Amino acid sequence: MVDLLVTADFIFTIMILSLLYRDNPLSRLAENIAVGAAAANALVMAYYSLLSSGIQPIRAGDYLFLIPLMLGFLVFFRFYKKGSWIARYPIALFIGIGTGLAVRTSVESMFVAPIKDLIRPLTGVSALSAFNNLVILVGTLTALAYFIFTIKETKVLGASAKIGRSFIMIALGVGFTTALGVYLGSLIGNFMNIVDFLRSLFGI
Repeated sequence: MVDLLVTADFIFTIMILSLLYRDNPLSRLAENIAVGAAAANALVMAYYSLLSSGIQPIRAGDYLFLIPLMLGFLVFFRFYKKGSWIARYPIALFIGIGTGLAVRTSVESMFVAPIKDLIRPLTGVSALSAFNNLVILVGTLTALAYFIFTIKETKVLGASAKIGRSFIMIALGVGFTTALGVYLGSLIGNFMNIVDFLRSLFGI
């Protein structure tokens, strides 16, 4: 018996892959369905999030949740021309709180934590660990030297920048290769679904 999900997966995969030949109505239809399904899923998730984190606590007697709920409803004044200015206050509040939280976490995760991770021992550890720690130290410092443009370039700074450029190219290459591997894995998975569909269709 042909599985309905496998059949739908097969049909949409063929419709999307038809774009490799040329732009056609089938590929556009598949794209529109994908966007529509994603939007519908986001809408349903937002509804259940509002229900679980807003409505239910208020019903349970926690009336402090009325404050964010009211602020959320004020945003809809954006669609009312005469009262659109009211929507600026909750939006400004959300942006301010979001920026403050982002800065607090970003300083720790993107500035303090990398510096802490950079300070690694070169003695008292195995030779391989010492070599790895040295590579991390040299790679970080030379990569930073590559982006120094405010002082006159010297021989030492120029050589460090060239080494840093090599480290940056290696890091970008590894990142692109990882992303390519993920995409190829997804493509292979889709091809396997096509094979499964053909097997179930012909009873192989």
